[in-house]
Amino acid sequence: MVVSLILQIIELALCIIAGWAVVKFGVLKSTDSKPMSFLTLYVIMPCMLFYAFQIEFTKQVRNGLLLSVVLAVIVHICLIIGTFLLRKFFKLDALEQLSIMYSNAGNLIVPIVTSLYGPEYVIYSSGFLMVQIVLLWSHARTIISGERQVQVKKMIMNPNMIAIIFGLIVLLFRIPVPQVVLNATHSMGAMVGPLCMIIAGMLIADLKLEDFKRFRRLPFVLCFRLLLVPVCVLFLIRGLKMVLPIQGFDAVFLIVFLATITPTASTVTQFCQIYDKNSEYANMINLAGTLLCIITMPIMVWLYLL
Repeated sequence: MVVSLILQIIELALCIIAGWAVVKFGVLKSTDSKPMSFLTLYVIMPCMLFYAFQIEFTKQVRNGLLLSVVLAVIVHICLIIGTFLLRKFFKLDALEQLSIMYSNAGNLIVPIVTSLYGPEYVIYSSGFLMVQIVLLWSHARTIISGERQVQVKKMIMNPNMIAIIFGLIVLLFRIPVPQVVLNATHSMGAMVGPLCMIIAGMLIADLKLEDFKRFRRLPFVLCFRLLLVPVCVLFLIRGLKMVLPIQGFDAVFLIVFLATITPTASTVTQFCQIYDKNSEYANMINLAGTLLCIITMPIMVWLYLL
């Protein structure tokens, strides 16, 4: 399992190199990544989410999905409260707080879960993503945009939420979906991981080594995101496994753990791009985290399996 995880992460890292190359060789400009970010947020991700619900709705699936949602809620509440309590002591700005709170589950966890367990297990990662998307488009978006009020209408009408709602309706009521639609959503949704990594590569193509030195707090944020948070969640999930009288859902617990130990959410970087809020720093956090997680994620999974 650990070897499969390493290989999957390396594949995504190669996509970063591809994004860097297309800019360096003049095929595209770094600024061309902005419309690609919109495409990812509003088209590719919704397709991936909708397709994840296209499985047989058995009792096992229902219970596993509910468990993943409950675990995701608990994990996110702990992360939000913990980061809020530490923000003044460590002088965390808004971007750094969000970078610690939110993982790159949407872009990394789906291809990883598919590789480790098979496509039928993606539904459980969708439970985590449902919770995270609600928080990203309410809590995170509010902080990045500077808006004081959560725009509930925009959150509900967000294409990602619409995809989840429609996916749930189709799953619960067993509504048949034409195969051509399923094929199209599957093909587009499969681009999530590679496309987000290509965007990250395009954003760093114009940066120099000196640019990394400008972000002195980068190692500090990465230690929180890739080391401290995973260790804390590891103990949390182990405690929950002991407290919750649930048997036969070890894969769901591991999938939720995998979702929390990924680098910072690419959506945070894309929000920074859209609202012009220090996107270079956000991308540095995302990029460096993606490269370092080749080492940290297998170690954390190994610790989990002990």
